[in-house]
Amino acid sequence: AEDSAGETDSRMVGGVAWRYTPETWWQLEVAANRDSLRYSPLINDNGIVIDSLRVTATTRPADRWRANGTVDAWDVSDGNARTGLLLEGWYLWPLEPIQLETGYTFQWADWDENLDNGYFDPQNFRAHLLRAQFTGPLPMQGGRWEAGVGFGVQSFEIGGVAVDNDNVLGLRGRVIVPLTDSLTLDVYALWTDYAAGAASGFESRQAGIRLRWQF
Repeated sequence: AEDSAGETDSRMVGGVAWRYTPETWWQLEVAANRDSLRYSPLINDNGIVIDSLRVTATTRPADRWRANGTVDAWDVSDGNARTGLLLEGWYLWPLEPIQLETGYTFQWADWDENLDNGYFDPQNFRAHLLRAQFTGPLPMQGGRWEAGVGFGVQSFEIGGVAVDNDNVLGLRGRVIVPLTDSLTLDVYALWTDYAAGAASGFESRQAGIRLRWQF
C-alpha cells in the first residue's frame, strides 16, 4: 500500500476456514481472517488492518427453508474493536426455470469507539431487511444470471448523533459464463445505500470481472 505522502508499506493478509457438516440439515463454519481496509486515502493513511473471527451455523429444517446465524469479533490495528450478529431466514419458492428465494435479515454490530479514521464505526447498529434473490439459466451450458434486491431500515449512533429508521435499498446483478470446462467468467455489479455495506458507510457502488479457474 502507498499512502498520500508516497510512503509504501507491505502487509500480510489471508485467512483460513473450517467447515463441519455432521448432518445434511445443518453445518457449522469457523473462519479467521486478516485483511486491510483500503477504500479511501484516509483509511490507507491510517494503515487499518482487521483481524476477525467468525462462527456461522446454517440449518435447513425443511426442503425449501434455510436459516443461518453468524457471530463475529473484529480487532482493529488502531485499537478499535467490533462485535456483530447476523440472523437470516430464507424460503425457496417452487418456480421453474427461474429460482426465487425471499428472506428476512437482522444485523447488529457495535464498535468500541468512533475514532474518525476513515471507516464506518457506529455504536449499536441495527438493521431489518427484506430481500429477494433471483437465479436463472443462460443459453450456454452451465451459464447463469443472478439478481437481488433488498430494502428495509437501519438505526445507529455515531459521533453522538443518532440515526433512527433510515431507509435502505440495495440492488445487485451477476452473470456467470463458462469459457472452458475449468475457466469461468464472472461479471458482477452492486449498488446500495446500506451503511454496513461499505467501509465508509452509506452509498456505495461496486463492479468487477473475475476469471475463476477450477482444478
